[in-house]
Amino acid sequence: MNKIYLFTLLLSIFWLSSCTKTEGLEPLPQDKITVFKVVNLPDENVIYGAVDNQKNTITVYIPYYYSLLVIDPEIEVSNGAQIDGEIWPVLVEEKEKTYTVIAANGSKRTYTLIIESQNTPSFEAAWVSASTFSLRKAPFTSLVGIQGNFGHTNTAATGIILVNQETGERVTMPVLNSLKPDIQGFYVLINEGNIDAHRIPADTKAGIYDVEVRNLNHVYQLKEPLNIRYVQPNPHIPLAGVQVQKNADWKIGPALGTVFLNPKAAKVTLDNKDYPLTIKSHSRTELVITFPDDLPVGTFPNVNITFEFEGWNTVSKPTTFMVSAT
Repeated sequence: MNKIYLFTLLLSIFWLSSCTKTEGLEPLPQDKITVFKVVNLPDENVIYGAVDNQKNTITVYIPYYYSLLVIDPEIEVSNGAQIDGEIWPVLVEEKEKTYTVIAANGSKRTYTLIIESQNTPSFEAAWVSASTFSLRKAPFTSLVGIQGNFGHTNTAATGIILVNQETGERVTMPVLNSLKPDIQGFYVLINEGNIDAHRIPADTKAGIYDVEVRNLNHVYQLKEPLNIRYVQPNPHIPLAGVQVQKNADWKIGPALGTVFLNPKAAKVTLDNKDYPLTIKSHSRTELVITFPDDLPVGTFPNVNITFEFEGWNTVSKPTTFMVSAT
């Protein structure tokens, strides 16, 4: 009996000692991103990223109606930790962005940023006018409007590619400057005001082009192709008169809807005498002219300035020619 009592007493003492013994827990890692949010939204709205500390990822879902090209993040981390490096805006298309968190004890954790652009369910588009006349264009002219279910008014979220049917060459159009809803509930993408910067690129080659329209992550090819054709080169010389300096370059642009093609020669006729003008340099959208030493100074009304372009008709432009020495 005493042996049993002694065994029970010893077992109780051992149990009590084991219960009072405290083992230290592993400290929680202090190298985490606790909050990731996108703040460059209208009306002080915020998008929060989903932080996964198992996979070490941050996933941000961007609704299509924001049409963001970049996100501007604000990041919060564990107490005492910091982000390695500065936090800069990130392109929505970026695929390899990472953030490294450095804890106070020096441990590190690297997160990969995943940006998911949510899209409209579908996208279709068509020319506002698909007539032969509307779809025959010269370089450096504006496209006819494109109508579609864009679902927003941000032109930066759109794009147009011209694809030459014969060569496969792809010509990137400048981003157009207007995307507005119409009375039919669609949106019209157009170069409002026929601004130079939004026209068909001046160096585009003649040919038949398929037209791809991008909206957010959709790409839609318009049913009717675009027919790009050269037209008679035509320098813009105001009929009311031009002022030039004899010892300075004279820069001339093309008339609306035209470009310069293979300029050969130019001359001005003053008092029944021809003065050859030197074409110092040229591009599709500019001629740079220099004058001969014997060009007289003065104002000459009813003057003809003549331009020759290889393969095209000679162009004669009447004007009042005002020449100063300096």
